[in-house]
Amino acid sequence: MKTVEELYLYYKKLEIEVCPYSKEEIDVAIEKCGTLPKILINYFEIIGSIFENNQVVMQEFPIDIDGPYWLHETVTGKGNDEKDEYIKIASDIYGTIEFVIRKSDSNEENPEIYLSSDWIDVNKVDRK
Repeated sequence: MKTVEELYLYYKKLEIEVCPYSKEEIDVAIEKCGTLPKILINYFEIIGSIFENNQVVMQEFPIDIDGPYWLHETVTGKGNDEKDEYIKIASDIYGTIEFVIRKSDSNEENPEIYLSSDWIDVNKVDRK
């Protein structure tokens, strides 16, 4: 899947109920962050949360995209990246790994995603 629309159709096929966020909720996140990647805004508008009404989904999809109200949280890089600031956009359901984007890249349509946790430095995610 390469688009949010394809992901939406996949969820629909699996009968997973989506709960899109309101424009007001998304606008608050954009205001807090300055800007957001177009793909993340599309995700919020079309899918939003899949966990709201689908608790069983967590077993099949262990990654939760953060809602717009959580996007004010930033992570500071470690080691060579300690001067960079990252916006946390998702985490695994256990809260051990966070998926982040560089705040300076948040205006890009589809920025690089990095992994972060207490026990690993920020690392680029391979999207293959």
